[in-house]
Amino acid sequence: MIYSDSGCAEPDCIFKTDFPADGPEDTWVVSRYEPPRLIEFVRVNPLRAMRYTISLHATAGGKTEADWRQIITG
Repeated sequence: MIYSDSGCAEPDCIFKTDFPADGPEDTWVVSRYEPPRLIEFVRVNPLRAMRYTISLHATAGGKTEADWRQIITG
């Protein structure tokens, strides 16, 4: 965790991850946060920049469907 007022996901939260199989260390910024329906991240490292959008939608039978989108720029 680099920055978060609450210590949890929130707008402008910044954190780092290091998964060697995915490449170099990543810095993530929560760019949009609308609980419980949507979260969007910008993720950057020396190789690429990515934007992830995860949105949740109620479906029949009280279930939830997740839509995960990503845009990757090398």
